[in-house]
Amino acid sequence: MENIPNVQNNQPTAYMAAELEVGFPPFVEKYVSDIIVRDGTYVRANAQKNGRLFTHLGNIWELKPGPTPNTCILTFHVDFGFASSWYQKVADMFFNFRKWLFWY
Repeated sequence: MENIPNVQNNQPTAYMAAELEVGFPPFVEKYVSDIIVRDGTYVRANAQKNGRLFTHLGNIWELKPGPTPNTCILTFHVDFGFASSWYQKVADMFFNFRKWLFWY
């Protein structure tokens, strides 16, 4: 969790804005996201503005202690909408190829 500011601090809740990047080349988008970190176990990020690739983009990370020391269980939720059906088709091709690589 070193890449997420304040997660290891004892602050009960932290609010910040950060520039993030999402996508896969050549479809990469940088955007500013509003981030909330609670007790080092919950992170929510929502994009401030709609961009070129997405109509909306948000995610939630929830961390719980794992079954053994120094481990955790991560639950990740993502909500997004593509700005066009063309972007959706390109993403489908990319993810289907990644699934194929995983299984073969």
